[in-house]
Amino acid sequence: MLLNFPIMLYYKGMSKLMALPHILLWTPLIAVLSQGGVSTNYNIFLWVLVATNIISLVLDYLEFFKWVQGDRGIL
Repeated sequence: MLLNFPIMLYYKGMSKLMALPHILLWTPLIAVLSQGGVSTNYNIFLWVLVATNIISLVLDYLEFFKWVQGDRGIL
């Protein structure tokens, strides 16, 4: 949320660019969490977390690519 605040101030609303901080921070985290190497129960939790974040990142990448292509509309 903190990283999106300057974007919201600049655009005076919610922009598709707000997906960028999520992409920059969560994409490397997915790579780290995918390594596994922990107990079975915790490993199941991590895979659920990774699957949920992958779905979220797909939506964020789509929003960011729309912004790159010129869709600068404010929500």
